[in-house]
Amino acid sequence: MNVDRRYRRLPLLVLLAVALSGQGLMAGEATPQAELDKCFLWEVRSGDRLAYVLGSVHVGLPEMYPLNPAINDAFAASAVLALEVDLTPEGAGKMMMQLAQKGYYPEGETLADHIGEETLSRTKDALRSLRLPYSGMQRMRPWLLMVTLTLAKCATEGYQQAMGLDQHFLGRALKEEKPVVGIEDMDKHLDVLAGEPPETQEKMLQQGIEELKDIVPYMKRTLQAWQQGDGKGIEDLIREALAKDKDLQGHHKRLFDDRNVIMADAIETYLKTETVHFVVVGAGHLVGPKGIVKLLTDRKYRVRQIEKKPVVAAGREDFGKGDKPGVGRKTVSELRPEEEFEEEPAD
Repeated sequence: MNVDRRYRRLPLLVLLAVALSGQGLMAGEATPQAELDKCFLWEVRSGDRLAYVLGSVHVGLPEMYPLNPAINDAFAASAVLALEVDLTPEGAGKMMMQLAQKGYYPEGETLADHIGEETLSRTKDALRSLRLPYSGMQRMRPWLLMVTLTLAKCATEGYQQAMGLDQHFLGRALKEEKPVVGIEDMDKHLDVLAGEPPETQEKMLQQGIEELKDIVPYMKRTLQAWQQGDGKGIEDLIREALAKDKDLQGHHKRLFDDRNVIMADAIETYLKTETVHFVVVGAGHLVGPKGIVKLLTDRKYRVRQIEKKPVVAAGREDFGKGDKPGVGRKTVSELRPEEEFEEEPAD
């Protein structure tokens, strides 16, 4: 399948924003070891007022836990959890309604009515390879189907949204009855992808299918960079992907730069209150010359990356204080029960 050169790197760039994977990149310049003794967590101060900003990996593994005590201590010291969007049960219900409108074709229309035959054939093959039924996905618009395929491929190697840091801290906040707020408007959040024109969405789906084979190795590299607190490593994943295809600049601006400003503005608002906020946003939003850390530093806030603390607990069985992810929770993207797909063969 020949894909327009402008979209060759788009699906994995999207994943950097949605699930924080990476593109097939060279290793780049090594990050000094001293910088790897830090968490992917920043403290932001304005006078005696404080916020913590954690870079999130939206899909994760059990091996990520327990988190370093410095991260758990920051969460414990915070009164409010701030996520990219409101993922509380009420917020998730609103997102599901928005997804039904923006992610699915109207009743009576299917993917086959809107994309070319070759793309449709390749889509069915991809679904079959992941043991997902086309009949259960045929009303999805291409952007949502591309994300679904990407996350399903990650799941084959154990990477799950329920293990992601936003879901992890959401579960802890709800259990502790800690208030949860969303930074971005739900409608605008979804429009980052759903707002692309139909022809662009089809190209995104085409290239997403072609790059399924590459996703898991890059997830491993991304998770390693996160665990090491390696902001430069995450920045390189994004920067080098863009260097390979200059036509991605517009998509990068919508996925990262524009949203970084919104997130920095929200953190600035939090710092005007006496309430300590624990902010969890995709790690790709924190780094780079237009990332949140740089934006807040330029606004004269005191920004410091938090060093790791020694791990005192000997075992992993208790996952620290309440530090056990994904227990009894379903993610927002699970619009229908998984068991619906178990017995139905792929078309």
